Amino acid sequence: AANKGGPVPLATVLEAQREVIAAELELCGTNKERIAVLEKKVELAREIEKTTARGVEARTVSGTDLLKAQASRLDAEIELEKVKAAPAK
Repeated sequence: AANKGGPVPLATVLEAQREVIAAELELCGTNKERIAVLEKKVELAREIEKTTARGVEARTVSGTDLLKAQASRLDAEIELEKVKAAPAK
């Protein structure tokens, strides 16, 4: 179903982001490539978190969505750090 101009639910955005990043990671052959993709994931997660925080301030987004955005960003940062710590491939 097409969105009729209303805001896209955060869960939809996070799921779409997860699917794209997962596909990009599948194409990576080295840790250097994985790190680049995960750095992009972290940056996107930060932007989503900032946008969600602005929505909370404007009272157009729930505090729960902000917590989900923060958790998503933290998960992305943890995943990135794990790959950085892994032996190079």
